[in-house]
Amino acid sequence: MDKELFKKTEGRLYRYFKYKREIYSLRKRVEVLENQIKDIDDSIRNVHKYINVDPYQNGVEILEKVQTSRNCASYMEIEMEKEITKLEKEQSNKIKSMHKFEVRIRDMEFYVRNMGIYIEMLSEEDKKFIEYKYGKGKKVSYIAMELSVAIATIYRKQEELVRNIACYIKLTR
Repeated sequence: MDKELFKKTEGRLYRYFKYKREIYSLRKRVEVLENQIKDIDDSIRNVHKYINVDPYQNGVEILEKVQTSRNCASYMEIEMEKEITKLEKEQSNKIKSMHKFEVRIRDMEFYVRNMGIYIEMLSEEDKKFIEYKYGKGKKVSYIAMELSVAIATIYRKQEELVRNIACYIKLTR
């Protein structure tokens, strides 16, 4: 087996476990964003409770010339509109980022499912080896001790497993 194919296949195994961990954290982020979006929605519905009308607001100034205004909105309405606009913008940003996370999760899940198919074809001992080596990043000596085999056997097993997975990938493409 050439070194380049070996490295690529190992990279795919490392990426498989990295994506599995990342999917979990991204799902938690999506949950947090969903809760924040609901909270913002509640704030928009109850915005009238958060705006204070200053009872000591300056009175109307009396001038010689009277200016006409096309704006018939009260101070309260203007402040509510500003607050709602600000909340809607914040909500929109959170929805966009939530959708970006969901797209990343879907892409990663597709990759994880495909690699999972190849890994499922292996024996339980081989799965343990792959979990220790590529999932947990353990050293060869630790894996040899855990699986009760010699270090040389671990190196042979590693090359054999990577070769098998590379063959599975080639066959399915």
